[in-house]
Amino acid sequence: MPVPAGIPSWAQVGPYEALQITREGNIVTIEIEVPEDSPVGVLFDCHIEFGEKPPTVFKKNDVLRVGE
Repeated sequence: MPVPAGIPSWAQVGPYEALQITREGNIVTIEIEVPEDSPVGVLFDCHIEFGEKPPTVFKKNDVLRVGE
């Protein structure tokens, strides 16, 4: 499935929802805030949505691991 044009409407990595989402060409960048007390070493999934009703959803498992 091709990635839709435009900036995603929503993104989340594990329990951390995107604070800011930008896109330049085919590169989507999301900014998240990871609290200091986050679990170390746990792998988190990433969800990105484009549009609404129903959104086009992309999910990738095990994309981020919080380190010390």
